[in-house]
Amino acid sequence: MRVTSTDCPKAAAGFGAAPVPAFPSVAGRPTTLEAAITAAAESLGQARAPLYAGLACDLEGMRAVLALAERTGGIVDHLHGDALTRNLLALQDSGWMMTTLAEVRNRADLIVFVGTDASAYPRFYERCVWNQPSLFGLDCAKRELVFIGATLDTRAGIAPDGRRPTQIRCEQRRLGEVIGALRALVAGQRLDADNVAGVKRRVLGRLVERLRAARYGVVVWAPAELAYPHAELTVEAVCALVRTLNETTRFGGLALGGDDGGATAINVCAWQTGYPIRVGFGPGYPVYEPTLHASARLLAGAAVDRVLWVAALSPRHQPPPTRVPLVVLGHPRLRLARRPAVFIPVATPGLDHAGQLFRCDAMVALPLTRLRASPLPAVATVVQAIHRHLE
Repeated sequence: MRVTSTDCPKAAAGFGAAPVPAFPSVAGRPTTLEAAITAAAESLGQARAPLYAGLACDLEGMRAVLALAERTGGIVDHLHGDALTRNLLALQDSGWMMTTLAEVRNRADLIVFVGTDASAYPRFYERCVWNQPSLFGLDCAKRELVFIGATLDTRAGIAPDGRRPTQIRCEQRRLGEVIGALRALVAGQRLDADNVAGVKRRVLGRLVERLRAARYGVVVWAPAELAYPHAELTVEAVCALVRTLNETTRFGGLALGGDDGGATAINVCAWQTGYPIRVGFGPGYPVYEPTLHASARLLAGAAVDRVLWVAALSPRHQPPPTRVPLVVLGHPRLRLARRPAVFIPVATPGLDHAGQLFRCDAMVALPLTRLRASPLPAVATVVQAIHRHLE
């Protein structure tokens, strides 16, 4: 399939790749789909503590995986579980005031990027920052952009009229200190230090003036890029700053994330169990453990005896290194470093079959259409068939 309507590299890679022949296998030997499903069911049926990970699939696939995990007493965790959990812990601890992509497009006159340049989201600037036109008479070309962080590429933040964004350099690990100082100044507190994390007090003061003057400001971060211990405290500091700003003006937060079905996994898990990801069904009911149920921790501690890895959206994501029996429902282009016990190639939602995925702001479940014919089954179809074998 040829992609001609966008310059997005993700779209070109995802939609432009030609289909490849792929066949189910058991212990490395090609077999039929039915035989592979039977082998997967036998393996998972023998498990005492299976892990259902990856979860890069559409909404119906996630619902099916969650039902199978409940049936087998398993634990579910997304491949971006660490990044997703940074946001979730901050939300659970103190709450947050978030905005949507549409609000950013149509209302934001000041956008502050904390620890990210949004380069991992190649169409964000085109569709949400320098977009034209907008509602409510906002001239998007006059937006002000501020970047706080180290080694950020701010070229996409150059305005159409050539204005360069403001850049405040700060080590990623010390972002929380800068954000905390900004919040104190916004609240009218005195700052005795000459600098915070290397950022001079007068620089912080000028930024506070701009924050207060904004009619509708947005603070943007990407939890995946806050990869250091206790980064959830940085997210919590950002959320606290947004709350304080809302006492005198209007501000919202926007987390860029939920990639590879992450936002979908959280939403499905939440409405099915009352908890987000990293839920286990070992006791016969859902148990939420955001730290203990991390995939890497479970595998390192030999706490699980089977892994079902789901990666239908991209061939990039390998299952984690493990010696326990591995069942993979994967993209047909997925090249595995280790031979799994069972491999079943699955269709890609939005390309090979219709489906739904939640958008990164978790506000909208986007409908996906089928764009080509494919002989491969959907994740939901395979997982439901495995479930039936266990009944």
